[in-house]
Amino acid sequence: MIMKTMNKIYSLSLVICLLFCTSCEKEMITYSGDSAVYFPIVSQTMGTIDFSFAEYHSDTLSVVYHFDIKTLGEVKEYDRTVAFEAVENDTLPARAGVDYEVLTPLPVIPKGEVSTSVSVRFFRTRELLEQSKVIEFRLSENEDFDLRIPLYYDVSYTSLIFVLSEKIYEPWWWRSYGKDRFGRWTKTKGNLICDKLNIPRADWNDMSGKVDEAFLTFACIWMYDYLEKEKKAGRPVYDEPLKEGEESPLMEMGPMANPQ
Repeated sequence: MIMKTMNKIYSLSLVICLLFCTSCEKEMITYSGDSAVYFPIVSQTMGTIDFSFAEYHSDTLSVVYHFDIKTLGEVKEYDRTVAFEAVENDTLPARAGVDYEVLTPLPVIPKGEVSTSVSVRFFRTRELLEQSKVIEFRLSENEDFDLRIPLYYDVSYTSLIFVLSEKIYEPWWWRSYGKDRFGRWTKTKGNLICDKLNIPRADWNDMSGKVDEAFLTFACIWMYDYLEKEKKAGRPVYDEPLKEGEESPLMEMGPMANPQ
């Protein structure tokens, strides 16, 4: 009985050792070869990142965005240059110097390091209110790195796409709670309300307990007073026209904003 038990333990130990050795061999194969470079993007984005200026105050005219480039292979004791370029989209191209500016045109992996950071400045343009812009950043091979990323690393990419926009939507609660307080929905009005009352865009669109009806009532009265003061000061605030080609009307609130 004891002998049988010992044999079972020996057999199990042998299997574990074989599995461990196989795992080590795969690990060695994974990291062998030349150094490779990639974007460490989480699998949920699939290499595409939506960047919206609607999350920022209207006074924010540009935002600097940082993302990483990482390497596989041996760590080197000298600086290595990454071949990196911006490629404009054929359908909705983001234009260099207008929609974006690459602040790190020649990324370098410092000696003894396995990653570096790239900085890109995105510019807020009025065009983003109507349509998105797309920019793609690509890695390519050079004397320091290749692009042969093992399939084992399913979060590795050699292409990173940004979709720039400024989409602020009519909140789901507007027709029930917003129309009587703020009047006709427009993007211009929604942005102004968020800016003047410091309402985060995420809260504005969500309204799941973060902003209640009492606050909306306060907000519409405050906005009414603000618009009246601006008009009396000779700085009238205009809204979007009802139809394309018409003059922009003065911005107005709903009947609950001035119950007198």
